[in-house]
Amino acid sequence: MLTGVKYSMESEKIKFEFIFISEYWNNPPYIDISIDGSISYSGFIEKKISKVVFYKSLDFKKHKLCISRKGKTDNETKILEDGTFKTQTLTLKTIKIDNINIRNLAWHYSMFYPEYSQSYRDENPNLTDAIQGELVFGHNGLWEYQFSSPHYYDVVNKVRGYAQ
Repeated sequence: MLTGVKYSMESEKIKFEFIFISEYWNNPPYIDISIDGSISYSGFIEKKISKVVFYKSLDFKKHKLCISRKGKTDNETKILEDGTFKTQTLTLKTIKIDNINIRNLAWHYSMFYPEYSQSYRDENPNLTDAIQGELVFGHNGLWEYQFSSPHYYDVVNKVRGYAQ
C-alpha cells in the first residue's frame, strides 16, 4: 500500500478536528465523541480552549457524528449575591471534517437534545426537547450531525441545498 493514500475504492480516512471552549468554576465538562456509535474520544475538557483531533476510516455511506456532553449537575450552577451566576458550559467553536470547517453547516444540519435537570424543568415548563444548530451546550445532552462519505460530496450537496 502506498503511504499517503487517503482513499480506497470503498472508504476514506477522515480527519476530525474540534475546538471547544470550556467554562466552569467547579468541575470541567465531560464528553464522548462517537461516529456511528463507536467512541473515538472520551474525556474532560479542562482547558479554556481545547483541541480534539482523531482520524477514522469510514465507508462511503451515511454516518452519524455525536457529542455526548455529560457531568453537569445542579451543583455546577451557583447564584452569587449580586444576582449573577457561575455555571458550567461547553461551546463547540470549530468543527472540521476532512479539513473542511462545517460549523456553518452545523447550524442548519445538527440537532442538540438537551437533558434538563428536574429542577430546571420545574422552573422552565415550556422547554424544547430538540434544538437545531445549537453549539453552546449549557446542559448535558446529545449533539448529532449526519454526514456522508465521501465527505466533500456531502458538503457540496448541503451547500447547494440538496442534502437529505
